[in-house]
Amino acid sequence: MSILITSRQSIGVSGEQVLPVPPLATPVADDVRSPGDLMKYDSLRLFVDRARSVLPKFEVTDDNFADVARLCQDLEGLPLAIELAAVRVRSLSVRQLTERLTDRLALLTKGRRTAPRRQQTLRATIDWSYGLCSAPEQLMWARASVFSGSFGLAATEHVCGGVGVGTDDVLNLVDGLLDKSILVREEQGGEVRYRMLETLREYGLDRLDEAADRQRVSERHRDWYAGLADRFERTWIGPDQVPLMAALRREYPNIRVALDSASPRPASPRQACG
Repeated sequence: MSILITSRQSIGVSGEQVLPVPPLATPVADDVRSPGDLMKYDSLRLFVDRARSVLPKFEVTDDNFADVARLCQDLEGLPLAIELAAVRVRSLSVRQLTERLTDRLALLTKGRRTAPRRQQTLRATIDWSYGLCSAPEQLMWARASVFSGSFGLAATEHVCGGVGVGTDDVLNLVDGLLDKSILVREEQGGEVRYRMLETLREYGLDRLDEAADRQRVSERHRDWYAGLADRFERTWIGPDQVPLMAALRREYPNIRVALDSASPRPASPRQACG
């Protein structure tokens, strides 16, 4: 007998076979040339279907197809996020929606009244997932949100360790977040790296702010990547130059975040322009 179960994490029983369900396929916005290019993507078909349920005359046209593609890409193919965004076409254009995604947790708040409460807003859904995590996993989620793009285990141990999270516990906590689909596993250059969807990262940063811990964790992140850049500078000329440059390229998103963290904030517009 076989039993099919859907769950945020594996059940952990003998004989279990886990089949991850990834986000819906999204286009690369710059590669989309016409409205017809969009309909081969599940995320686009879902958005159009849900948009028409609230605005029956909604169409993908020559004027909006690039914005529709960018919206679904920015929403990372997450079905609930796409459904909640589609409801907003009643009051916003697709371009306006895309421009407002800098605060997606506040924007995507109009779900179906008949849906379970945890599915009526994007934040409620993520709150539910956050509540399923242990206290150390919640700390790990919040602290790992300072990373951008992918990151490795050594960086995670340095940045996320500390009060409430022992360095020796980091690997098990990372494994727990992978099991709950909070982190995504990638393998690059023979190294397993982790990535967090931008929506979950935004939520984690909010939690880090609530704990008044963002500055400390950001400083640990900055110091790690400053040390990494220094090691690259001292060793990149030599027989391993090509793999070292490839490894450095993988770290570009985090180096940009570290540089931003290291830059002093101007006290006023006059100082910013001075």
